[in-house]
Amino acid sequence: MREFVKKLEKIGTKRLFKKGNIVFYEGERAKSFFLLLSGCVRVYKSPSNKEITLHLFEPLNFIAEMPAFKQGFYPASAVCESNCELLELEFSAFKALCEQNVEFSLMMISSLFEKIKILEKELSQACVSLKERFVRYVLDNELTLPRISQRQIATELNTRAESLSRVIKELKNAALIGTQKGKIQILDKNALQDMLF
Repeated sequence: MREFVKKLEKIGTKRLFKKGNIVFYEGERAKSFFLLLSGCVRVYKSPSNKEITLHLFEPLNFIAEMPAFKQGFYPASAVCESNCELLELEFSAFKALCEQNVEFSLMMISSLFEKIKILEKELSQACVSLKERFVRYVLDNELTLPRISQRQIATELNTRAESLSRVIKELKNAALIGTQKGKIQILDKNALQDMLF
């Protein structure tokens, strides 16, 4: 991927964003898309003044390639959750690169498939309880739990911090998880896995 990034840097523009900066707003014309080089970007929608997190992107991921490909509008907004470096790419220049090198076309197809998987995951999560979504999240992110705050988990699960706290308390009382300095620890992985099957 790094060799692809070097080629993309020749046709793109590096942009630095501070934590809290908006990359683009829902409804804006998608003239370009982005490759996240460092940091974390949250993509969200805001129906009825309530933010719904669609996904948290980490390096190296394309962001908003689909609306840029369709030459439409951004279907959601993007905000930097930390200081970020992004490579802004005009789709016309990227298209020309794809015509010269089929590997870039395959990379774009792969990225679009990843977005479909994200959508499938969001749809499947909408049909299950918060407890089950939380347990699945904890098991899927076991290695990074020491770096993830409970507030971040609530954001990713599209729930209020108070609702998540009740679930955490219930699982702590059952001795399935623990907390240390606000971070989640798995105490009984087998029991958590049994809850999902």
